[in-house]
Amino acid sequence: MAELFLTLVVTVVVLVPIGLVVAALLDAASRPDWVWALAGHNKPGWMAAIIVGGLFVLPGLIVALVYGLRIRPHLRAIEGGRLD
Repeated sequence: MAELFLTLVVTVVVLVPIGLVVAALLDAASRPDWVWALAGHNKPGWMAAIIVGGLFVLPGLIVALVYGLRIRPHLRAIEGGRLD
């Protein structure tokens, strides 16, 4: 039973960051260039950071969380017409 629990924990610890990295990369790629320009962020730079961070579990998780919690809301707001 302990071996099954350990397997589940390791699977979650590895797959959750990978899922977040993939979601962040797909979201970043789907945003138009004009949104990135108005937001003052660099689309290729963020995509590169997500990809490189995604090669490692912890850095990938950190970059994906920063993108998802700080950059993505700003991009969504601009794409929705709010330029604050």
